[in-house]
Amino acid sequence: MQRFLPAAPDGGEMVEAEKTETAGDLFLKRYDLHFLEAYSSEELFYKRYYELRSQPEALRSFLAPYRVSEFWLPEINSEHQKANQVHTIFDYFDDDIMVTKHTRFYPLFIHKHVFFEIMVVIKGSCENTVGGRRLRMTSGDICIIPPGEIHTIGIFDDSIAINILIKRETFDDAFFSLLPQEHFLTDFFRKNLYLDEHIPDNYVLIHIEDDLPAETAICALIYEDLLRHRGMEQKANALLKKNLVLTILNYFACYRNENGNMVKVSSGNPEKMNEILKYISDRHATASLEEVAAHFHYSPQHLSKLILESTGFSFIRILQKAKIARACFLLATTKMKICDIPGSVGYDSLLYFNRIFKKEMGVTPSRYRSLYVNHIPRQ
Repeated sequence: MQRFLPAAPDGGEMVEAEKTETAGDLFLKRYDLHFLEAYSSEELFYKRYYELRSQPEALRSFLAPYRVSEFWLPEINSEHQKANQVHTIFDYFDDDIMVTKHTRFYPLFIHKHVFFEIMVVIKGSCENTVGGRRLRMTSGDICIIPPGEIHTIGIFDDSIAINILIKRETFDDAFFSLLPQEHFLTDFFRKNLYLDEHIPDNYVLIHIEDDLPAETAICALIYEDLLRHRGMEQKANALLKKNLVLTILNYFACYRNENGNMVKVSSGNPEKMNEILKYISDRHATASLEEVAAHFHYSPQHLSKLILESTGFSFIRILQKAKIARACFLLATTKMKICDIPGSVGYDSLLYFNRIFKKEMGVTPSRYRSLYVNHIPRQ
């Protein structure tokens, strides 16, 4: 629609060209999310830092009032300059689910985390590199990144993206059994919850532009979590947030995964296999092939074959992964003595536990705990 202005000096009529609204602009308007466009003090700092990177004197003057050690500044802080260093981000949030706005102009860093991340591009675009594959995401794109997947995310303009962070154990307890069984999304979560073996391109990429039900659920989650931190709402009800996430995931299940390279690992009866894998995970400390087989009315030989054919991994391998995952949780979230953890997850020997843990995680249990305590600041 054109908007007419007063007559021009030459007597002609001035017409203001219509400003084309992008999909992101329409999204913000439709759900009254314009508060997301405002820059936080942290974003303003990193934006100015980004603008002055090539001007040493001006940058030095700008940084003078700040304690640079408190910021992620790879060009300034020598600790941040180690090439190809992968940083691990732990559960820095108390709730089972947390929503954050991605910090614009935050310098790139290579990282992985111990929780699931659902990144939603609201407006504009961003560069997202997952497992070495570069993805240019635009408004309406959604990327699900599992625990342990190495990636970088960059937004260096006014674009807006939201991160929905879900603790691994919360996903296992609250969502997995309620997802559609015959679907790539369920297969993706099954692998990352119970099998935990690396495969190439381990992410999900979908596009939901103009899907009003899915957008509405995402916006409700944004309001519940982001606005309450601004003092505009009371603390969000945990059950409500879980229901919103479950609704969102079920809407996602209606879409095609645009990552055509993702490996499908399930076969046979996926619903039964989900039950078996969750049973093993829940009873990792005492589970045995014979006990699990008896519970599901299989012979041990048949169950062993079924698990191998359905997942590509042996019963022993899956059980070991479940034990180590629980040990990581105890190291990161409790003050339990390290010498007591092996027995609680099903190992008789501390020495054997230490050896298996280091083989799986790349560090000793004590080092893992110290990394958790001293993790780098969140984005």
